[in-house]
Amino acid sequence: MADPNTYGDEMANMAIADRYHIQLVIFRAGELLTVVNPRDGYVKHTAFLVNVGTHYKALVPRYELEEA
Repeated sequence: MADPNTYGDEMANMAIADRYHIQLVIFRAGELLTVVNPRDGYVKHTAFLVNVGTHYKALVPRYELEEA
């Protein structure tokens, strides 16, 4: 039986992907977010999504923020 909490996390992640027009790879409860360029499959960013109660925060390495 599927865990309803995991399903909710996956639905939230799909909504993020739809909003920002990115491809999303979901691993175990939606904790790992991979942004992929749909044209060439190049991985742009990897972030961990953290549920902070009312919303999700994406934790991105500092060097990726500096490159952005």
